[in-house]
Amino acid sequence: MFTIKNFDELTNTELYAICAQRVAVFVVEQNCPYQDIDGLDPRCQHMFVMNNGEIDAYLRVFDRGTVDDHHSPRREGVASLGRVITGPNARGKGMGHQLVAAGIEHVRTTMPHVHTIFISAQEHLAETYYGKHGFERVSEVYLEDDIPHVDMELKL
Repeated sequence: MFTIKNFDELTNTELYAICAQRVAVFVVEQNCPYQDIDGLDPRCQHMFVMNNGEIDAYLRVFDRGTVDDHHSPRREGVASLGRVITGPNARGKGMGHQLVAAGIEHVRTTMPHVHTIFISAQEHLAETYYGKHGFERVSEVYLEDDIPHVDMELKL
């Protein structure tokens, strides 16, 4: 159901649709001007469902043992799920939960050295969304781009 590709495997059309959906949700819908193109995408794997040229669901996965991000330094044995999106046309159908479950399974099956999955979650989604997948809060609330977030981890 979900396509997963390394950055260099994405077609121009797929990359354009991914970027368009990320901007539509994170910048426009959430009224949060921020730099979405952060330099991490070329080092991530991208999991998505595309329907009629639009992204219905998307996330990116990366190994924190090999990639530094703006949030924290490298951490051996830790992978991250990020930029988790369910597009407006796919909401309320369970696709977001399927996506997160598929992301977790992808890490389990392709990164055997990983013992923890990290996510920086918007606070209002912490327990109601990510908690349903076994993620637990590991930080206090902090502002990221003026939106309350918490760090969460899932022990594998």
